[in-house]
Amino acid sequence: MPRKKERIRRKVIVGHDAAGNPVVKWAIGYTNKEVEARKDDLIREYATGATAKQATMLYREYVQQWYDAYKRDRLSESSKNSYSNAINNHILPYIGDKQMRAVTAIDLQNIMNRLEGKSKTLIGDVFSIVKNVSAHACAHGIIDRNPALSLVKPQAASKKSRRALTDSETSAALKVGAEHPRGLLLLLLYYTGMRRGEALGLQWGDIDFEDRTLRVSRDIDFLSNGPGSVKSENAYRTIPIPQALYDALRPLRGLPSVYVIQARNGSFLNQSSFKRLWSKLMAAMLDAAPDIEKNVVEVKHRKVRCGTYASGKPKYKDTKTKIYGSMLTPHYFRHNYTSVLYNAGVDVLTAQKILGHSDPKTTISIYTHLSKENMERDIHKICNAFDASPESARNKTGKKG
Repeated sequence: MPRKKERIRRKVIVGHDAAGNPVVKWAIGYTNKEVEARKDDLIREYATGATAKQATMLYREYVQQWYDAYKRDRLSESSKNSYSNAINNHILPYIGDKQMRAVTAIDLQNIMNRLEGKSKTLIGDVFSIVKNVSAHACAHGIIDRNPALSLVKPQAASKKSRRALTDSETSAALKVGAEHPRGLLLLLLYYTGMRRGEALGLQWGDIDFEDRTLRVSRDIDFLSNGPGSVKSENAYRTIPIPQALYDALRPLRGLPSVYVIQARNGSFLNQSSFKRLWSKLMAAMLDAAPDIEKNVVEVKHRKVRCGTYASGKPKYKDTKTKIYGSMLTPHYFRHNYTSVLYNAGVDVLTAQKILGHSDPKTTISIYTHLSKENMERDIHKICNAFDASPESARNKTGKKG
């Protein structure tokens, strides 16, 4: 019978307590190599609290622990969905099954490189998660070095430009808003600049008809499919009600807890109901102004009989009917409202409060863009004035020479 292999035990001083006394642990193994490795683990555990099990933890396990401890209870429903998308679709499929200590800087950079041309928001979310997870793991001794220190963001897709409404679109929106049975939504968006969810979350109790103001107090979130908090603390705000909107709202006013824009059952408008309503309103706008920019807002499917099978059973084919309407989205109305504030001379800080921007840089960037547009328009006018023929120039100035 072979002799049983004996274990080797060595005393290790892993540190000192508050009184200065040595803290002694025992490293045990069957070989000197095992003992030396255990000594390193013991010192690491005492210094950082990280165990050997944590050091071999998979990336997906550590990300989940980090998210539960530092993010879950601090994020809105919308942000939770964004983080879930970033983690489950853009991080874990590539390194989720690697041990934490096996993840390299190249691994993380490759994750970022795959996002080239994606939205700025998605890139920002992935970048933030990867940086924070790595920094946290390094600070707590799970990994020896932070592989995300040199991480570089890729180029994001160009942000889709928004513009103010054209004169034709404005006329059509106000006409449909006044005449369509569900047109009040267009008037709310046009005269207040509220975000889509804020307009859908408005209740009659939020409107002060005496002071002619409305209070943004809630948001209808399509991700959680229900009412919730608004985008940020700054989004809780008071907006003045112009006369035209006041005249449209006052005859319709209801009980304080009733939604101004509501579904047929009297509750808030959910995502599918909103999409149907918006398609109808945009189609009505195109009918009112056929020259405005358009796209397909709805596709209707129906089966049409096209013959008979040999068995005598009728044969059908699927037909599609495209419904066209204005290409506008609710955010175009918000941008238009900002343009109205700018052209009216409303200062940036006041505009920021009315629009509910959490960062004044957002308002400033829009104002700067509008200023550039105005400058380009004025330059065009100047060039046209000097490009005019001498005869037309004399006629305009009233001078003969």
